[in-house]
Amino acid sequence: MTDLLPAFDLGPVTRMLLRRKDKAARAAGESLQRLRDARSAVHDLIYASELLDFLAGEDLREGPGTLPVSARGTFLSNAILLYVRATQQGKSRKGSGRNHLDVRPSMTTEQQAKHDNLANIRNKSIAHLDTDGPIEDRSYDEDVLIVVHDPLVGHRFDVACSRLIFQADLEDDVRALVGAAIEAGWEIIRKRAAQAAEKLRDASRVEPEIGQMIQKYPFDAVRFFGSEEIADAFLRQSIFRKPGDDEFDQVIFEGWPSTKGR
Repeated sequence: MTDLLPAFDLGPVTRMLLRRKDKAARAAGESLQRLRDARSAVHDLIYASELLDFLAGEDLREGPGTLPVSARGTFLSNAILLYVRATQQGKSRKGSGRNHLDVRPSMTTEQQAKHDNLANIRNKSIAHLDTDGPIEDRSYDEDVLIVVHDPLVGHRFDVACSRLIFQADLEDDVRALVGAAIEAGWEIIRKRAAQAAEKLRDASRVEPEIGQMIQKYPFDAVRFFGSEEIADAFLRQSIFRKPGDDEFDQVIFEGWPSTKGR
């Protein structure tokens, strides 16, 4: 069996800190929560990117047009859902929703327009159906009630239905936005990781037992991922570090109260 790196679940400690009356403790809890939400959102974006990569790879392997249009539409729709879920604040019960990744300020004016269009498509054509009319003069999903004059049975009602299946230019827009959002997301994560470490250090000065509390909640990576190999790879990756970023460990851990020997 591989000797897995020790890890601890910060969820219980985060919830405990958020309930504290002390401002430093609450600030640490909020900072940890924002870090978790940012990494969760980037995970969604990476998943969306993998769906789009599959579409591109399928074209290279089998040739354009070989994957059924309905299947391409399914991959594209899911990529849009994941992108918008990661970058738009959704409605949920107070305190139960994930904070979105605010990447819009880092976008160009053109990207912002495409970002807003994807949000409209998600809200009006994928997650819900808005029958008020087309989005940006384009009919993604449309239903038209008609009356047919049939000489065999007389007049009868029917509904002509059109659904968002697949549009190549839309795939290009989603791919570009997902890539830009992932890049911006990693920068947000790095900043929030440093902020979380700073806030946790501040809280530890008020409540020195926080370090011991963290160690009470070991994270069972094998159970979580269902595979020792995947768990080991996950625990050994350095997602917050850039090549050549030698001082990052000091930024995160300098000044933390020692838990050795406790």
